[in-house]
Amino acid sequence: MQSHSIFANPAVVWAAVGALSAMLSTGILFWYARITSQLLKVTEAANRPFLTLTFDRFNLNRTNASLFLRNVGASPALDVMVRITPAQKGQPLPEGVIAQYTRDLISPHGGQARLVQWLPIASLAGFSFHLSFRDVGGRSHRAPAPLICDPAEDSFFRWGFADER
Repeated sequence: MQSHSIFANPAVVWAAVGALSAMLSTGILFWYARITSQLLKVTEAANRPFLTLTFDRFNLNRTNASLFLRNVGASPALDVMVRITPAQKGQPLPEGVIAQYTRDLISPHGGQARLVQWLPIASLAGFSFHLSFRDVGGRSHRAPAPLICDPAEDSFFRWGFADER
């Protein structure tokens, strides 16, 4: 009685091993392509400008300070615009504050521009700050939501996403 096992013929065994190897290689290449794609997206995001507003140079009781725009990203921000809108319609801007600030360039890695020197922080409570800029590739960017001045926060700002209202 002769055995008809699949392993009896070496050519069939080698063909099966080759097919299995090809499928495994295809899976590994697909996985590698997906991981590389995700890493490129993370790298691109890490190399973009990242703008934020901050108060600095406070008085002793932290009620007055200067308002700065900072770029903590890894590339310069070009044609930067900060638009300030009041919490209630018709509410005037505090003295010394204008409705729109523009800067040609904010350097990367901590570059900054002072927008307002020495004002009472509480006078900006509830005001929204809308940030927009271009990156070095010429692409326009906006902050995901306006920053809202909130003196109750440690940073004096919170994100104004629509679902928080």
